[in-house]
Amino acid sequence: MVYSFDVFDTCLCRRCGEPRLTFDVLSLKVQEAMGEACNERLRQLFVAVRAETYRSDIVAIYDSIAQHFPLPYASERMAAMEMEVERQMLAPVEATLQLVNHLRDKGTVRFISDMYLPSAFIKERLIAYGFFKEGDKLYVSEELHAWKHDGSLFRLIHEEEGIPYRQWHHYGNCRHSDYKVPRNLGIHAHHLSYGYLPYEMQWRKMPVLQYQYPAILAGVARAARLSAQGPDDQKDFVCDVSAPLMVSWVLRVMNDARANGIRRLYFCARDTHTMFLVARRLQPLFPEVSPHYLFISRNALQQGNQALAFHYFLEKGLASKEKTAIVDSNSSGKTLRVLNQMMKQYGCDPVAGYFLVSDALPKETALSFHSICPRYINTLGNRKERSLTGMMVFFELVLSLNHHKRTECYEVHGSTVRPVFGPDDDDYWEIKGTGARQAKKWNDQLVLDVCDAFVNTGLFRYSGQLFDHVVIPSLTGFFDCPQKLYLSYLRRFVLWDHPLVGPLWGNNKGLWRRASRFYYLPSLISKWVWKNRK
Repeated sequence: MVYSFDVFDTCLCRRCGEPRLTFDVLSLKVQEAMGEACNERLRQLFVAVRAETYRSDIVAIYDSIAQHFPLPYASERMAAMEMEVERQMLAPVEATLQLVNHLRDKGTVRFISDMYLPSAFIKERLIAYGFFKEGDKLYVSEELHAWKHDGSLFRLIHEEEGIPYRQWHHYGNCRHSDYKVPRNLGIHAHHLSYGYLPYEMQWRKMPVLQYQYPAILAGVARAARLSAQGPDDQKDFVCDVSAPLMVSWVLRVMNDARANGIRRLYFCARDTHTMFLVARRLQPLFPEVSPHYLFISRNALQQGNQALAFHYFLEKGLASKEKTAIVDSNSSGKTLRVLNQMMKQYGCDPVAGYFLVSDALPKETALSFHSICPRYINTLGNRKERSLTGMMVFFELVLSLNHHKRTECYEVHGSTVRPVFGPDDDDYWEIKGTGARQAKKWNDQLVLDVCDAFVNTGLFRYSGQLFDHVVIPSLTGFFDCPQKLYLSYLRRFVLWDHPLVGPLWGNNKGLWRRASRFYYLPSLISKWVWKNRK
């Protein structure tokens, strides 16, 4: 038995989404190479010309483009640049990889692609991600002058290898080329479809005149979840809801810190650990800003020995001549106020603060208090359930999914001062199914995959627009009208022995009542109930 697989969007997907968006990513490198000679209009022209140019191979494509567009390099170097972008964009589809490995033991594996890229490049990518093994073969249409869409490539393989059609199974994402055409030849055809989730579909449809950052974000989220291991509900939620928020917000913080001369950022335990990992991954883009992880809590500052606390901050560099800032997920500003009272007592400069969500802007710290998005999140209103589950639990627990112990105070350990942590059982939450540590591991890997894609696709250049016009509207939409697909993951969280999203009745009701309505009631009824709430 022979099992053949389409390559692109079946075995390998693009982190930028659609193939045409690869040219948007490439255009940034062309723009950088051309310098001031390439403005936004010329960049868009390059994208349009590249997307409309078809030739038998990639070098011939750039030979043709050079007749109409002022390329910065020769055709061979431009072709190499595009293949490097493709190399950065391609990610494996984990479900297809598992299928290939399962079927390999039952027969022969072949890979087929309608593509202008060289077969050596495609084979290299298939080998790198574990698809291609010794004994496999790859057929690329442009090199063989036969194509899937008209059946000639299937007939060529049939004649060359003598494969009976009835002993051939083909898998692919294109309903015409990978399903209808081989089926008409007598091949057992299987349609593999890896579509976009609801928020990804919304982002793809957003009209943008310049760089297509919403559509590219959709591709980033889709590729991250398709290429990762772990539960599907966690991948769906993290890639579409939490990862875009965390990455774009950390980028916003680091941009602001650089602009304001803040050289050291301290991400506060425990809520911002995942964001700290993101900041470390992004540091090459911000060599002037150094991220650190700080064990701190309001109790440790108020109840512990403040002299020991100050020496801990001194050792960590928080109390230094350089401008510093703490980063936290949710705050009323009290921790920052107590911290700066301590800094003033010991004659140190005040520490600035970045908070994703803030309850108030303390007058005492007005000059050193930065809240990135209260104007968005606070528009959700002051309803108790929105404040409790929509803000505190969501931002402090679900996003970072921390399993670290709480900082209680500080103690002397040899020549240094170190934090003292609370007991293992002081947490008020748990996650059903996988343990908290394994869930945190998957969570961090997904977020870092999205972070890497922000860099490789050039999305980091548009992090401000993404945050304002894409991520925050999606987040507020999730709070106001949560979709059932994304609530499946939140059902696994249990707080104070109650599910975060659970039944609407009984002794074990869900704490987030609005989300519970949308999950347990039919969608039309739940929306009517929410719309007509008192």
